[in-house]
Amino acid sequence: MGKNKPIIGFILGIIVAVVIFFANIPGLERTGQMCTAFSLMTVIFWAFGIAQPGYVSGLYLLLLAVFKVAPTTLIFSTWTTSMMYLIIGAYLIAVAVKESGLGERIAYKFIVKYVSSFKSIIVSIFALTFILALLIPHPWPRAFLIM
Repeated sequence: MGKNKPIIGFILGIIVAVVIFFANIPGLERTGQMCTAFSLMTVIFWAFGIAQPGYVSGLYLLLLAVFKVAPTTLIFSTWTTSMMYLIIGAYLIAVAVKESGLGERIAYKFIVKYVSSFKSIIVSIFALTFILALLIPHPWPRAFLIM
């Protein structure tokens, strides 16, 4: 796949969306069918890495609004809550910790001091998760940092 992976993902995502969009699925309303088509297309775009996840997510929200799958107040309601800005802040902290190398330094010092067996590796992962929780309160950015 290599170089052609994004192109294949783009074509596959569009094909899946069109097939589901025009399929006759009994018991599923038209808006539900459109939402399913756009959701699967978005997942395929993410999986094949056709663009950065933020752009793909923006495209998804735009498609939901343009095709009136739900009211725009509902689609964009997450952006009006304080939780969204806490999550964005947590991602900014995670990027800062990753770019500065602070997370790696903490992990290396902890590993050198406390890891001596496979069992201690597992225990260390849990312990480091708690230590990183003090720096990065939200679990998604913490997972982003570990990746």
